[in-house]
Parts: sequence; structure tokens; C-alpha cells
Amino acid sequence: MSYFENCLYFSSNQLARHLNKIAEAAFNELNITPTQGFTLIVVGELDIHAPTEIAKALEMKPSTITRFLDKLETLQYVERTYTGRSTDVQLTSMGAHMLPAIQEAWCNIDSTIKEVFTETLSKDLTKKLIIANSIFNA
Repeated sequence: MSYFENCLYFSSNQLARHLNKIAEAAFNELNITPTQGFTLIVVGELDIHAPTEIAKALEMKPSTITRFLDKLETLQYVERTYTGRSTDVQLTSMGAHMLPAIQEAWCNIDSTIKEVFTETLSKDLTKKLIIANSIFNA
């Protein structure tokens, strides 16, 4: 028996690394990271425009979102406007044009994961991870 066999921390990180490789490969052509893709979806499709709200939606720190927005603004996918202490984030036309490719990348990730795990196992793992994360978020 491996020392790490019953270690949730080790096993979940190992799984995350495998999934991250799949996601990075799907987003490689787009020149953005998977999480930057999520950020564009949040701004463009979920209609969330304040960086703090984007951070909440993605369950990330605002400073991390700021770094993502810096990169996305450099790529001209988003633009930020400032009114006093408030910041508003909007997709540019280039950013809006990227959304179908981002959706396709997520579909490719989903297909690859289902090939590896089968659809049933993929859904079961996802449900269990959602339950586990909700315990931490309670």
C-alpha cells in the first residue's frame, strides 16, 4: 500500500494536475489560460462587470482576478472603465468574438474527461466535488 493511497490531499492534487493538463491543452491555441476563459465567460455571458463580483463568481481572490484582467486587457479582450473607486469591466468586440472558441474549448475538455472517466464517473466525481466544496464554503 502506498503511503499516499489514502490521502485526500495528495489524490485531489494529483487529479487536479491531470485535469489541468487537459484544460491547458484545450486552451493552448487561444493564447489564454482556462481560468482567463472562465473570466471572459463571467463577464460576457453572466453579465458580471465588477472585479469583486467576478472574483466572487469564480471563488478567487480579487488580486488574482486583477492579474487576469490585466492580461485580458493587454490582449484587448476586455476594457476597464473607472468611475471614482469603482471599476467596470466590459468585453471588447474581440473578447465577444472569443466566446464561441472558449465554449468549444470547454466542450473539448468535457469530451476528453468523459473519454477518460466515462460520462457516469465524470458526473459522479463532479457532484461529489461540488458537495465537498460546499462544505468549505458553508
